[in-house]
Amino acid sequence: MLVQNLTNITELYLDSVAITSSGEEWGRALSSLKGLHVLSMTSCNLSGHIDPSLAKLHSLSVLKLSNNKLSKHSVIFLCKYFSNLTVLQLSSCGLNGYFPTDIFQLQTLKLLDISDHQYLHGSLPNFPPFASLQYLNLRNTNFLGPIPNTISNLKQLTTIDLSYCQFNGKLPSSMSELGQLVYLDMSSNNLTGQLPSFNVSKNITYLSLFLNHLSGDLPSSHYDGLTNLVSIDLGFNSFTGTVPSSLLKLPYLRELKLPYN
Repeated sequence: MLVQNLTNITELYLDSVAITSSGEEWGRALSSLKGLHVLSMTSCNLSGHIDPSLAKLHSLSVLKLSNNKLSKHSVIFLCKYFSNLTVLQLSSCGLNGYFPTDIFQLQTLKLLDISDHQYLHGSLPNFPPFASLQYLNLRNTNFLGPIPNTISNLKQLTTIDLSYCQFNGKLPSSMSELGQLVYLDMSSNNLTGQLPSFNVSKNITYLSLFLNHLSGDLPSSHYDGLTNLVSIDLGFNSFTGTVPSSLLKLPYLRELKLPYN
């Protein structure tokens, strides 16, 4: 790769460039770019292990490798060496096995996307106070276990997609503290209990929890002030009672789905 001569480069975008070399080859080629902050190589036909020499990129904060065929051990490598990541995108990379919880707990991490890996499993850890995470996407993975109460520590979280996983247990009431939330999708899991209030999430536009085991009433107070809500899907649960009037009065609501309750 000719880029190995660009030793002063700080950002490198090679998305959708057909790179046929193995992980060892392109890893070694990039390891000389000591000042690199951003590396984006989505849909590049990358395959195999990431070469250990890539650990020399101590300044790396943004890494995007989605839509490739990486080895599952690549994830462990990333966790071990790149402790200052702010963005990690690894969706649809053919990963499998256990995803280390350490990555979730990186204080600097703002975006994590490991979606579309049916054979990748793991669980959510306790999130540390003052975590920076804003975007979390685990859609269509084999993650399981409960949603931790410490999810409320993700004060900056705007987007969370845990749909089509195996999460179970009750939705923690602490989710009502996610004041910056815009998009929430936890559809098709095994979640139980009552729906927490989202009335502090004034910017939320999309809320989907269909195909779970949620139950109880839908209190009208839960939806007061959600003037930006466009779509809500609570179908295929076990809710009871009446549809709250506050929900029906939301000015921008376009989709209200409550079938099979």
